Amino acid sequence: MTYLAILAGGSAVAYLLFQVAWSAGLLNRWLQISDLNTAAFLFRASLIAYCLLGWSSFNCMFAMTMGRPRQPLQAVLAGIVALLAVGIPLSLGLHYRYAALAFIAGMAVFVWVSTRSTQQLLWSADYYYFSSF
Repeated sequence: MTYLAILAGGSAVAYLLFQVAWSAGLLNRWLQISDLNTAAFLFRASLIAYCLLGWSSFNCMFAMTMGRPRQPLQAVLAGIVALLAVGIPLSLGLHYRYAALAFIAGMAVFVWVSTRSTQQLLWSADYYYFSSF
């Protein structure tokens, strides 16, 4: 839980710094791009997705330390399938910037599957810990 709090806090600080730089006009001077709203949308969506990625990576590393590589692999594959299933129609059908929403959807599935498998692993953690050596 502490890890998630630190992850969310770091993301919140990054978001606040982004907002300050955007409000002050610094982003326009630094990036010199024509559509700052698209860049802001991509940054916000990516920040959410990377926070979810950090959460699910923590879950997967826990499973790996218990000698269970199949659960993280299943979580990664589920996230990839969700990313492609949502991303291809959104980015090709609407606009490329909506691929960031697919990144969020893929990471949300990654979190869900990895959290579920980590909970199952914790129910028998003593056995898995013993068998990992």
